[in-house]
Amino acid sequence: MAELNLNVVLLGAHRSGKSSSLCLMIDSLNRIHSDIQVRYLNELVEDMMRKKNRELIDIFSSHNIYREEWFDDELSDDKSFDSYSYIVEYKKKLKINLCCTDISVSGETINDFMSGTYIHLADVIIVAIDTPQLVENGYRGKIANCVSNVIDLIKTNTSGVGGTISKQLLFVPMKCEKYVHSGQMNYVVDAIKNTYADLFLYWKKCNIPAYIVPIQTLGDLEFSHISGQRFCYKYVGNKNYSPCWCEQPLIYSIRYLINKKCLTLK
Repeated sequence: MAELNLNVVLLGAHRSGKSSSLCLMIDSLNRIHSDIQVRYLNELVEDMMRKKNRELIDIFSSHNIYREEWFDDELSDDKSFDSYSYIVEYKKKLKINLCCTDISVSGETINDFMSGTYIHLADVIIVAIDTPQLVENGYRGKIANCVSNVIDLIKTNTSGVGGTISKQLLFVPMKCEKYVHSGQMNYVVDAIKNTYADLFLYWKKCNIPAYIVPIQTLGDLEFSHISGQRFCYKYVGNKNYSPCWCEQPLIYSIRYLINKKCLTLK
């Protein structure tokens, strides 16, 4: 069995729901792809992730679905910096030692040295984006997503010799249900390209493609409106807990690693 190491860094604003999304990525990868098995290396991490899953499911439990709206702070995570280790096995042909580091890029919590070290060592950088904030809230949405900090942190810690970078960059818009349901994902893509234009240009100069990989982290709960400074969400459809596409960022990451190592799996 071939064995590879994969280091993934998840960057985004404090309390944007990054670790909830990471939990969904791991859970979806395990459930949806029968050829892939993911195992936790730490029982405490496994318990924590399963607890997070139960919390997300509880949002959609029968005693909650009659609420007319939810607020963003009920859907957010409050961790600032953490790393999680997993073993990913594919058809008993490939074993991947996966390390995912969740970094909040808010000015008051970020540790530049440690964050820079993880980014420098990363194979894949995932920029986690609070989609309703970015699309609906103008300049405030850029501040809420810590766009300047994210761009500066990535550019500072990925300058390679001769202008080359051996990393993959993924932009992952979260909570994008409203835009998927209404056929407005083009607005999300345009907002990301315009907001992170400097980073796209920097990556293009290094001749490495960057990808936008949206995920639906809330299922039948979608952004509704802004009330004061609060982002409100409403139930739609069957009111089911049905996140979609959440495994895709890790699928992109694994494919990138396999191609990078020129590994052939038959």
